[in-house]
Amino acid sequence: MTHNPSASPAAAWYPDPQNPLLLRWWDGSTWTGYTQPMNQAAPSASVEPQAPQSVQVTQAPLQFTERDQLGLLTIERVAHVLDSQKWGHQFDDDGDMWANFGGHMVWFLRVGEKKELFKLMGRWSARLPLALAPQVTTALNDWQRRNSFAQAVWVEYPQDGNGRVFTELILDCEYGVTDNQLLVHIKDGLGAAMDLFDTMNKTFPGYQGND
Repeated sequence: MTHNPSASPAAAWYPDPQNPLLLRWWDGSTWTGYTQPMNQAAPSASVEPQAPQSVQVTQAPLQFTERDQLGLLTIERVAHVLDSQKWGHQFDDDGDMWANFGGHMVWFLRVGEKKELFKLMGRWSARLPLALAPQVTTALNDWQRRNSFAQAVWVEYPQDGNGRVFTELILDCEYGVTDNQLLVHIKDGLGAAMDLFDTMNKTFPGYQGND
């Protein structure tokens, strides 16, 4: 039987003209998309294949916890997240919250016109002479190319004759933030800061501990 026979046979299963290992259903006027293996128990020639039934897919309602609820960014919520990880923290004379991680200072700040931005700022413990500024810039640029999501900053203090290295990571919380998002941001910021400070320790040995 050819694809377009001049005398149309009755609807039935016939050898597939494209694949000799298959049977294909001929509906009396054209080939259909229904096939089955040739070596399978031969179906009745007159039994028309049935279209597969649609499957109803249901999705269970998402389960939200308190940590998934959007809320305003407050320093109290940041403190709560730090407490949940047993990370100690303090407040300085300006009311800014900070903590010590591996001998390095880390601040948790609300910034922006509406205090809607959460900035995690870390400071490397070492002070470097201003004469090393070109080498520091090169080291920070090399690190920045590998860590584009966090910012590395070199700040000079001419009155002291030295400079400091900082990291910054900012999260926009204008439309609310969950505790889980705060925790992820804090972990990302701390991870970036510790990676940079470890790089600086290796690049400029002998300056650590002079904070």
